[in-house]
Amino acid sequence: MLLSVLAAPLSASYTYYAYRELTYPAVGMTPNGTPTYTSAGMSGPASLIGTSLMPSDGTSDYEVKTVSQGAACHDHYLRASADAYYDGTTATGSFYQVCFCANSVSIYKRVGGVLTLLAQASSSLEGPVTLRSVMRDTLLRVFVNDRYVTGIIDSSLPSGAPGVGARNSSASVRDLSIGLIDRVAPPAVNASSIRTYVTPNRLELSMPAAQDDPNGIGVWLYRFTRDGVFIGEVTQPVFTDPTVQPNTTYTYAVWVYDYHANGYSPGTSFTVTTPPADAIDARQVGVRPLGVYWGTAGEQIDLRSGNLNYTIPLLTAKGRNGHDITFALSYNSQNWRSDPSGTWNLGMDVGYGYGWRLMAGSITPCWRDFWTIDHYLYTDSTGAEYRLDINALVSKTAS
Repeated sequence: MLLSVLAAPLSASYTYYAYRELTYPAVGMTPNGTPTYTSAGMSGPASLIGTSLMPSDGTSDYEVKTVSQGAACHDHYLRASADAYYDGTTATGSFYQVCFCANSVSIYKRVGGVLTLLAQASSSLEGPVTLRSVMRDTLLRVFVNDRYVTGIIDSSLPSGAPGVGARNSSASVRDLSIGLIDRVAPPAVNASSIRTYVTPNRLELSMPAAQDDPNGIGVWLYRFTRDGVFIGEVTQPVFTDPTVQPNTTYTYAVWVYDYHANGYSPGTSFTVTTPPADAIDARQVGVRPLGVYWGTAGEQIDLRSGNLNYTIPLLTAKGRNGHDITFALSYNSQNWRSDPSGTWNLGMDVGYGYGWRLMAGSITPCWRDFWTIDHYLYTDSTGAEYRLDINALVSKTAS
C-alpha cells in the first residue's frame, strides 16, 4: 500500500501550563549534577526535575517540550524521582529518559537501580528542532519537529515528575514547556471536504485545511480502512491508494488521532467508484504545452476537457544571467466532479477566492510511508499538475 504524506504541522490552540527559560536556576525544579546557566541556557552534565510542576489533574501524564539548536545531547525526563539523573555514565534515581544525541533518539528507564535501553531510532537533530515527549498511561511517544520517531509501552513507573537534562558542557537547553494531556479527540473528518482524484487503478484524496484540532494539541495521524480492512496511516490529510481495480466501488473510512493518543470514533465513511479500464480523465486543469486552447481575452479554454484557465501575472522576479520567474494568480474552472460515488469538491479557497491560487510553481513530496518518498507532484503557475515518478540516472558521454 502506497501512502502520500506531507510534513505534519502542529496547528491548534493548546497552552502549556508550565514554562521555564533555563538561563538561571528554575523555580520548582530540583537540580542534579552540575548545571551551568548562561544566556544560551542550562548546560551540564545535569538534570532539572520538576518536583513542583506536576499536572493539576492529579495524574503523572504530561508532555515535555524543548527546542534544540543542534545535535548536542540533551534529555527529557518522565515519571522521574527528584534525584533522577543519567549522563551516559552515572545514573541515580528512577525515571524514563528520552535522550536526543548524535542524530539518534534513545529511550531508557531506571527502576530498582537497573538501567535499561528500551528503544532507539535515528532522527535528524541538526539546526533548530522541536523535541516533544508525551507520557500517557503506559504509553510514551517521542516526536521530532512533530514527526513521530519512536515510542514504548511500559508500566514500570506509574508516577513521577517531568524534567530536562543536558549531557555535557556543550549541550544547552534554554526553553522548557510542560503541558497537560489533551483528553478530547479532534473533530471527525467532514465528508464533504474530501477531495478525490480517481483513475482506473489509482485513488488520491485530500482533506484541505478543515481537519484541525482547534481546542486541542493538534492532529497527528489519519488512519484509513478500505472495505473494513486497515490499509495505512498518514500524518497529513493526503492519501494515495494505487491498488484499486477498474469499475469497482470501494467503501473507505478515516479516523483522526491527535498527538496525545485521542482518536475520533467512529471514522468517517465514504464510497468511491473507479472508472472503467479504458476511461480517460476528463479533468485537465492548468495550461499544458501540448494542449489545444481557445480564448481571445486572456482566458484559455481546454478544447478537450472544457476547463477554463485564467492566469493573471502579478510580478516577475529577476535573477542573474537573464533568468527570471513569474508569480501568477490562476483560476481553473473544474473545481467539482460528479461520478457514481457522489459529488466531490475539488477546489479550495486559500485566501484569494474559491478556485484561485497564487504561485510560481511548487514541488510537493508524496510519501510511501513515514520515511520513504514515493513520488513528487510538480504544479506550475497555471495549476497544471505533473506527476514526477521516474527516478533514474541518465549518463551522457562527451563527443
